[in-house]
Amino acid sequence: MLAWAVEEGDPLLPLGEGGRLLLVRHPDRGWEFPGGRVEAGESPEEAMHRELLEETGRRGTVLAWNRTYYDEGWVALIRLDQSEEAIDDAHVAETRWWDSIPPMDEWNPEEFSDLGQWVKRVHRELGHPL
Repeated sequence: MLAWAVEEGDPLLPLGEGGRLLLVRHPDRGWEFPGGRVEAGESPEEAMHRELLEETGRRGTVLAWNRTYYDEGWVALIRLDQSEEAIDDAHVAETRWWDSIPPMDEWNPEEFSDLGQWVKRVHRELGHPL
């Protein structure tokens, strides 16, 4: 489960086109999407909310799911609310908002581009003009 997490009030647009994205920095893997595995007894949505809270200290609402981009795992488009709590994950060195693709150790810039286009489609489907 991965989260494309946007701030309440921000447009649902790709990076470089006016969108912003909250990422977490893992000490060994560098910048990445918040997320993780579904634990026994959890639904995908419950897992996403748990991982998001643990890694970012934030809560939000799932607007859409991309169940097809990755063979193993889904991506949730999440609009964060204004609440903030302490980060409860020793594997997160920091969180940061990005409006362009960050320097990455483990991720391919194409993933950000592809998922950004998905976010743009969701934006249109939700009835927001571009």
